[in-house]
Amino acid sequence: MLSSCIIPFEPHIDSKDINKYVVSGQVTDLDEYQTVSISMAAPIGDPKYIPVSGCYVRIYDDKGHEFVMNESEEGIYNVEIDNNYLIPGNSFKVEILTPDGTIIESDFDQMNECPDVDSVYYLRKELLPDEPGQGTKGYNFMWISMVEM
Repeated sequence: MLSSCIIPFEPHIDSKDINKYVVSGQVTDLDEYQTVSISMAAPIGDPKYIPVSGCYVRIYDDKGHEFVMNESEEGIYNVEIDNNYLIPGNSFKVEILTPDGTIIESDFDQMNECPDVDSVYYLRKELLPDEPGQGTKGYNFMWISMVEM
């Protein structure tokens, strides 16, 4: 008779690493509205979304324009940016002032042009497991973007 046991992994996290901000967002030319989400990291044993309200959030472009974001719901900040500013090749950064006075600032990041997707294909294949007779059927998706040179 074989037996095994599972030992839970409990990482050691320093107290200085507990209160960390989590910022998520992107600038895209697909929408005029840009969105940034600001939250706090949750404990590993109790994962959850902890939104941060009351932040002052701005997006800047590399041409000197400033776009002030408004909080639309708890921890979610939006701004409408006209497509005339959302030009691939332009760079953008976000700057956040939290209610406790913490300043979070990204570097400028260049908005790239995304080519159109020409075709989407799929391939059905059986994924081989470690144990015989336990195969899993799955799909791999591929897409092709045609770029003119």
